[in-house]
Amino acid sequence: MFERDMAASLLHIPMPYISAQHEIEGKGKLLRWIRTCLRDSVTWKSIVYVLLKFPLGIISFVLVITLPIVSLALTAGPAIYLLNTYIDGLIHAAGYHTHSYMLFAESHDGIFDPIMFARSFIAVPCGILLWWGSRAVLNGLAQMSGLMARAMLCPSQIDAAPKDDYYSA
Repeated sequence: MFERDMAASLLHIPMPYISAQHEIEGKGKLLRWIRTCLRDSVTWKSIVYVLLKFPLGIISFVLVITLPIVSLALTAGPAIYLLNTYIDGLIHAAGYHTHSYMLFAESHDGIFDPIMFARSFIAVPCGILLWWGSRAVLNGLAQMSGLMARAMLCPSQIDAAPKDDYYSA
């Protein structure tokens, strides 16, 4: 119930309310409770959901970290080139040789190259396009996670119907 409520509130996906299980009274109520839980399809779907959530969570984490950082690095290409050239110049002044490779631009021993600086602007539209694509991928991933939570953690229409309706024929 905690996972269902959390997914519903974070992803704004409506999920039906699951009523509390009926109290089992009398002798042997623990065994009857266990039997009732094992017969409930929501129990089994919840176990599968938790097992699926682990690898999907790892994939989601990697995408949420990687995609925005790469798009930000591409968008900030010219500023990164200037900073890299400055740092390479300081290292070269200390007596060391450096050679930095960046996407679309490279610097040699801290020497500013206007052509390489102009080439670093090629990365800016690539970063912006990747940002829009990243947003679409991450929003789709969140929507998919919410739909999976609703499918796995909520009773289906057959499970949600009262038991008396099955036998009234």
